[in-house]
Formats: sequence, structure tokens, C-alpha cells
Amino acid sequence: MSQVTQQVDFLICGAQKAGTSALAKSLKEHPDIYMSEQKELHFFDNDGYFQTNQPNYENYHQHFVNAQSHQLWGEATPAYMYWQTSPQRMHQYNPHLKLIVILRNPIERAYSHWNMQQHNKAHTFSFREALQHELSLKAQGVTEHKKFSCMSRGFYSQQLQRIQQYFPKQQLLALKYDTFKNDPQQTLNLVSQFLQIELVDIKQVNEVYALPYSSQISTEDKAYLQSIFTQEIRNLESMLGWGCHDWLV
Repeated sequence: MSQVTQQVDFLICGAQKAGTSALAKSLKEHPDIYMSEQKELHFFDNDGYFQTNQPNYENYHQHFVNAQSHQLWGEATPAYMYWQTSPQRMHQYNPHLKLIVILRNPIERAYSHWNMQQHNKAHTFSFREALQHELSLKAQGVTEHKKFSCMSRGFYSQQLQRIQQYFPKQQLLALKYDTFKNDPQQTLNLVSQFLQIELVDIKQVNEVYALPYSSQISTEDKAYLQSIFTQEIRNLESMLGWGCHDWLV
């Protein structure tokens, strides 16, 4: 294997359906950043690449061959935060990686996740049926699933704890989806400071790949998810020093 001369510097590694595409698109405009042309490279959550203790990173680095020498390399795969073995693999690859996560109300995120799957015809389950199927898989010992994970992807505190087993807090930037949506420039300023690059005035950040909803979440399903996520949201508030009361309204 050829010697690595440069590595990916940062990852937007979560959460799915929380604005990662919009953030990646915005960072692509920065002259000091090279974002992979393809979003969601799915390298560190692909078990096939890690069947030996010496994974081949050359194919991964092919996505950055057009980067200029002064540019930071970055890519966005929100599944990395969720997939349990990803943090260890990421650390093995580059212990100096900087990690960016955007966290969205897990109730809204779950419904958006299901809506995306309906749009993509991934399955024909109703929202409640999808939740029940996920719970049945969990009862069978399935702790992570690429498709049926509307709820499990929303337990952010557990995922952040797993990341922090390998990366110090100063290498992790947690952002709030609501802030990014309502004040994108503030969020981009935080990202610029975190990556130690010059601030760039981004005039407008549009929702990327936002899909229309055929219907809104029912009152019953929302109340059900509130009962599932109340303690998790409290844990996250304590962990990050955030106020997330509006996530339970």
C-alpha cells in the first residue's frame, strides 16, 4: 500500500435528515475546503472495507484527487455517527479528524426519515408500522439497521458518547438543526472557527434534498415518540448544555 501523504481532515458525520446536505453544499463554496463531489461516501460504515486490520484507503482518497494542496479534505456521511463501529475506524484512520454533527429534534427526524423512505419506495409500512417493526428487530437483538432505524438514530447522547471514547471533545462540534435552519450564517461561522478557516459570507442556505410530506405526523404518533424520547432529550440537554424544551412541545 502506498504511503498516505494527506488524509481527510474533517467529517460531517451526523445526523441523517438534519441538514447535512445543506451544510456540505455550503462548505463546498469555501476556497480552503475540498468536499468530495459525491456526498455520503459510506466508507467507515461499510464492513466490507474493514475485514482486515489494514484497510485500503486508496479508493477512499480517489474522491479527493482534484483537491488543491492548501485545501482541507472533507466529506459528509451522516450514518457514521449512528453506525457503532465507525468511530473506532475513523480514529484508526486519522486520530486528528475533526467531526461535525447536526442534531435535530429526534421526533421530527424520525418522521422525516420515514417520509424519505416512502418517497424512495424503500418499504410500504405506515409510520407506526415502521416503528413497530424497528422495535421487533430490537427485541431480536438487532442493535443497528440501515433501513429500520427511525427511532434508534435519534438517541444522540449514546452515539456522542461512543464518539467521545475515541475523540476528545475539542475535535467534535455539535450543532443544532433549528439554529442552522433559522440563522445559517451563525452556524457557518461556528464551523469556520472550528476548522480554523476564514469566515465566508454565505448569502443563503437552501434546504437540500428536502422532500414534501404527503401528510403530517399524527397527534398519537407524536405523543408516542415523545414518551420514547423525553429522557433522551433530557440527557442530551445535560450533555451539551442545550435547551431543547421546544422538542417536546
